[in-house]
Amino acid sequence: MKNTRTKLVMLLAIFGVAFITLNFLPGFHKSEIYIVSNNEVNEWLIKPDGSNIPVDELFAIPPPTMPLHSEMVPNGDFLVTFFNKDNEEIISYSVYADEFVRKNSINIPEKAKKFSVKKVNGNKAHIDAIISEDGNLKSLNLNHDSQKKISAYDGDLINMNENSIEFQIENSPETLDLFGRIEGELMENPFFYPETNSVLDKIDETASFYPYTPKSFNAVKDFDEKSCYKKFFSVPATGHPLGYTYIWAWNDKENLYVKLDITCDNTNDSDGDYATLYVKNQSDVNSYRISATESDYGQTVFTYTDKVKYAHKVYDFVIPVAEIDDIKNTELAFNFYGTVGQGSTEIFNIGSITNTTTEITFVSGDPGGLMAITGLVWNTTGNPTISMNDGSTQQSLPQGGNLYVTTITNLTPGQHYYIRSYIDYQAIFKFNTTYSTEFEFTTTGGTPTPLSNWPLFIGGILLITAGVLAYRKKRTA
Repeated sequence: MKNTRTKLVMLLAIFGVAFITLNFLPGFHKSEIYIVSNNEVNEWLIKPDGSNIPVDELFAIPPPTMPLHSEMVPNGDFLVTFFNKDNEEIISYSVYADEFVRKNSINIPEKAKKFSVKKVNGNKAHIDAIISEDGNLKSLNLNHDSQKKISAYDGDLINMNENSIEFQIENSPETLDLFGRIEGELMENPFFYPETNSVLDKIDETASFYPYTPKSFNAVKDFDEKSCYKKFFSVPATGHPLGYTYIWAWNDKENLYVKLDITCDNTNDSDGDYATLYVKNQSDVNSYRISATESDYGQTVFTYTDKVKYAHKVYDFVIPVAEIDDIKNTELAFNFYGTVGQGSTEIFNIGSITNTTTEITFVSGDPGGLMAITGLVWNTTGNPTISMNDGSTQQSLPQGGNLYVTTITNLTPGQHYYIRSYIDYQAIFKFNTTYSTEFEFTTTGGTPTPLSNWPLFIGGILLITAGVLAYRKKRTA
């Protein structure tokens, strides 16, 4: 009986050590990367009358913290010029624009019979609509398709080049409504799925993947939500519309097929858009990228689908099964980039290192003006995140971004640290966090004290105590 009691005490002590170690050692914490659920999206995207906002109306929903029109930081401007019947200029207006499609109402002069719209400053520009509620506007130099696109505010954009668009005014309308955007500084920071891969320098066998179960085309031929392989809600930081990304995957004996329908990418920027499919089979990971100039493994089109009413990017991958070792044991991951993307951040310098402090210089940029949170995260085990770290800072991120110089304190002397900067949209959207490249530094001074590994220390004390108790009971038996 006493031997049994002794063994029980020692077993409990060992369990105590295991419990404390597994729950408190930094290396054993689970990362909590938040992926928004459809229910949470529906709770957020709701009309005042309590009904859900249809998917094809998401383009008109601005991010909750989009700057007010009067507080925006312009990326350029449109010049709107009115002419009389003799083609003489009456007046011109400068309409300032940022990366969000905004409504700009302009009073039409009484004698105006024509007007022109031209982008005069800034990067690429797009027009959603040029309309008047109380009159007719007829384009004089647009083709039929472009004229149809700008006849309604619906997310269906046309590219605005350096040439002006000319209109004839009929029925003497009083106001003109211009819906347009001008891109700001572009930051090539693609969307990753699974989202946890956004913190990695490269996608290899250590990355996260989705398992793929072979299926025929008949299982996905309707390309509806029921047959979807994956579906994600995306919040761009570039002024593009909120929207879903739909993914379908199927195969036959010759090829693996993957279709990405990206409803939030409604700008036709063929020179920089791309999507990448990562295929993991056993221990190998192969990547396949397609763009306007890369078509060995598929094609990209800017087109209409039944998911939304406006044209947007669709990528179709075709991967030979011969390049995949075992289609039945395949996993997939993705990323994509257009001018639609997330903000970016990077550490520039680590300096003034002491035994307990260091000074970090980093830059964070958010072209979409989402008023996100930025800061630093660090730990002693590597790959720090906002949910798994030994310390962090946070500051507000204004539209356009900022340069930060931050001193972090209360560090351990002689300790090696890993640090990254981040941009976090979770306070607004509960997902989408962007991280910088990981950097390392070591504080000056002595080696870490034994108490820096206090879980092991406490575990050892428990184990020793249990051993002493067991020994004393055996002696008194």
